[in-house]
Amino acid sequence: MITSRGDAVRYARDLFDVAWRHNQAAQVADELDAFAAVQRAHSGEARPLFHPLVPSADKVKTIRELSVKLGLSKPTTVMLEALAHAYQIHVLEWVAASFRERLNRKTGVVQARVTT
Repeated sequence: MITSRGDAVRYARDLFDVAWRHNQAAQVADELDAFAAVQRAHSGEARPLFHPLVPSADKVKTIRELSVKLGLSKPTTVMLEALAHAYQIHVLEWVAASFRERLNRKTGVVQARVTT
């Protein structure tokens, strides 16, 4: 069960290893970022995913339907299903951020903040 940011970071690391080996890391990062944005909005067809009283089986079903509709990669779908099954979809934003940081490090992308 994922209960902390540290657990979410470890989960993102494992997902990254799989996605990197299958040359899908950039795609998975984009998909995770998009789902995290949906999570922040709590809107649309994904709304049941973020309600605590919806059974995990219904959440997994919703993820499968959205995955087909949106054409999500298998690693992203499996990760989202695992989070939903464990009632831990709320850590998705941490997983997405950690995954993106790992991808940026691996590809040599440096984030900078410009101020004037």
